[in-house]
Amino acid sequence: MTQDVLLTLSLVLIAALVARFLASLLRIPEILLLVAMGALFGPSALDVVDAPLDSIGAQLMFTLGVSLILFYGGLNLSLPLLRRVWLGLGMLVVPGVLLTALITGVAAYLVFDLPFEAALLVGAVLSPTDPAILIRCSCARACDRRLRRRWSPSPPSTIPPAPRWHSRWRACC
Repeated sequence: MTQDVLLTLSLVLIAALVARFLASLLRIPEILLLVAMGALFGPSALDVVDAPLDSIGAQLMFTLGVSLILFYGGLNLSLPLLRRVWLGLGMLVVPGVLLTALITGVAAYLVFDLPFEAALLVGAVLSPTDPAILIRCSCARACDRRLRRRWSPSPPSTIPPAPRWHSRWRACC
């Protein structure tokens, strides 16, 4: 039992790391490859990871996943920046989450032939990721503007692109 849980968690972690690496190479959003890897490893394709929703492995994955997402979100949260963009984000987040839940639920209903209540539950589970993405994008845009202003030499055509891993980038996002 414990070996199965550890094996499942190890496979999921390896798949996630491979997805992140491939996403950085292909320059596409990580979330696309993470979902694709989940579908590939799941019972519909390769059936490598079998974690029923009521199993200890699934509960552990959900708990660890949510904990890591919340911790990472808090780690990168800039309160001064959030204070500047809170109104615009709020206008996008609240209607955005509801609309995403509805659209995703209808898509799940049509594509996967789920009962409508279960499909809406899928939409409700997936839609809270939108605010995290919106906050990250708003932060990155504001950060990018500040870095360009700070590092810009006199002729604007010679502005080098700011590397994402630079410590100043991390400090403002």
